[in-house]
Amino acid sequence: MRDVLARLRPNGILNFIRVAGREPPRLASIAMAGLRDVGAATPERNLFVVTQGMYSSVLVKRSPFTADELERLHAWVARAAAPDIAMPAYEWFGLKLGNPVKVLYSPEPRLITTTPYFEALAKGRSTRSSPPLPRTLEPRRRSAVFFFFTRPADALRAPPESLALLLRALVYLVGIAALLILLPLAILRGRGLAMPQAGRALAYFACLGAGFMLIEIGLIQRFVVLLGHQSYAITVVLFGLLVGSGIGSMLSSWMPISSPVPMRALIAALITVVVGYAIGLGIVFDGAAGSGFITRLSLALALLVALGVMVGMPFPVALRALQTAGSPLVSWGIGVNGFASVLGATLALPVAMLVGLRAVLGLGALLYLIALLTVPFPRAAPTPILPRADTDGSPRRGARRRAP
Repeated sequence: MRDVLARLRPNGILNFIRVAGREPPRLASIAMAGLRDVGAATPERNLFVVTQGMYSSVLVKRSPFTADELERLHAWVARAAAPDIAMPAYEWFGLKLGNPVKVLYSPEPRLITTTPYFEALAKGRSTRSSPPLPRTLEPRRRSAVFFFFTRPADALRAPPESLALLLRALVYLVGIAALLILLPLAILRGRGLAMPQAGRALAYFACLGAGFMLIEIGLIQRFVVLLGHQSYAITVVLFGLLVGSGIGSMLSSWMPISSPVPMRALIAALITVVVGYAIGLGIVFDGAAGSGFITRLSLALALLVALGVMVGMPFPVALRALQTAGSPLVSWGIGVNGFASVLGATLALPVAMLVGLRAVLGLGALLYLIALLTVPFPRAAPTPILPRADTDGSPRRGARRRAP
């Protein structure tokens, strides 16, 4: 909001068309914060809000609305109070253009339809004055960037259909993943669960799967700020992480599996980097904001590929350790990792909405911490003791035979 307002001409006006209800005051609160950032002394005089049925328009001006401009706006609303407009295609979707137009907020006190927030503004109480601004209307910065939710309690007060939609999506995706991944494993590889430390190994692979998806989705949202568009962020983050993890997977063949210490050191370094990204990416992005797109793209790829190399190693190294030891948990490790990836991708959005994008990366780092504590490096299978034939063809007791 601040950046957009800073680029407006002195008399320029922004018009935001949003769904009526709590969105206009929330948007007005963000506009007020942006106006203060660009030096507006009385930002409440730079707003004008009208509503029509299920939609509203929030007008934000770089400078205060003049008396003549307000008179013209109120005169227009009076003429449009009962518009003779009918568009059946719009009405099918609930948007009736024939609904009366009303003023929700005007810097000039008049008899208007309003809300408690706009009423406080009209009476000269800015968002910094008493009564304090409700948490649902506070302008959000940095990590908590979602327009519709600002804290868990807000989401719990959301329309029931919104929460039901998220819950249904979670249940459906988890159910399908369990049906297609876990059920076949239980039928075909169920005996593997009886192996010693099977739970430890499955927890490791589950944490890797869910942690990777949380980090990936959290970074997509954060890199929008650096790259300037959601499409760029999705493409570059996926490309950078997948290329980096591919390189890491290739390099993992050099990682020793005789001891879990090297892998634990790598995961500890990975956790440190993820936490550093969660805390420091905003500073890095602010410093690169004035650079050209190629420079910002190069910076993004460097950050993502470096992280991807580290992320790509723990999974194949653990699989190699299990396979070398002859463990039947290799199939379970792959399946549980995929199942947890579905779960992590599904949970990332609600976590980001409720707690913020930094919390998504922090939760991913926490899962990798659990993986660090559950690294599954079983001992290699012992060399079998087999009888060896004597010169006369009879087996000799106690003879050791090398396995092929």
